[in-house]
Amino acid sequence: MPAHEKDWLKAPNYRGLGGLKVEVQVRTILMHAWAGIEHKLAYKKTEHVPNQFKRKLYQLSALFEVADDQFESLRNEKDKYKDQIISEEAKKTGRFEIDRNMNLDSLQAFLDFYFPDRIKSLRGTSGLLDEIIEFNVSFAELVSGFEKVKEVLPLIEAEEFEDEEVETSKNKKWAQVGVVRTILELTNDRYWNKREKIVPESLIKISKKWRKKLSKQDE
Repeated sequence: MPAHEKDWLKAPNYRGLGGLKVEVQVRTILMHAWAGIEHKLAYKKTEHVPNQFKRKLYQLSALFEVADDQFESLRNEKDKYKDQIISEEAKKTGRFEIDRNMNLDSLQAFLDFYFPDRIKSLRGTSGLLDEIIEFNVSFAELVSGFEKVKEVLPLIEAEEFEDEEVETSKNKKWAQVGVVRTILELTNDRYWNKREKIVPESLIKISKKWRKKLSKQDE
């Protein structure tokens, strides 16, 4: 055993474990579910199962195996779909294709395309998607909104994180979904009318100020 691997054995909690061997079992989610079913039924061996139940158990086992294969296939197809969302043309032009259907994967691809260095969360993306669907926002609107306000976004971000009451991130940066919500607040009146009622007053003041500035630029 290399010297650096022996160091952890010096810790009180691990003394005497140097020669210990362990077995690690890797199971899929459905394999784990099937193991749970077997545990509930308390049949640990085939010989333990009454004959009248064996056929049903074999059928269930086969269904779980098929479902496991389909799940793996779906996951692989999902990965391929995500790779295909960003075309070579989009990579060359630096502009997300606006004719994409709006769904969780395409929205996450949009976020990763424009904001790859920001914190991402699929749960956060899912919540944002619900808002986007509610207000019928398209990728065309998201892209045009981003291009309209991208120059001022760093200024707004810095201003918001100067407020001690809203300083929640050590990085003092919005997450991916935070950028898009700010874009929608500045460019989508329907979205803004709802957000104005739930966002902290200090942030509302900042957004109002920048909405006013942007509206003057459009005149």
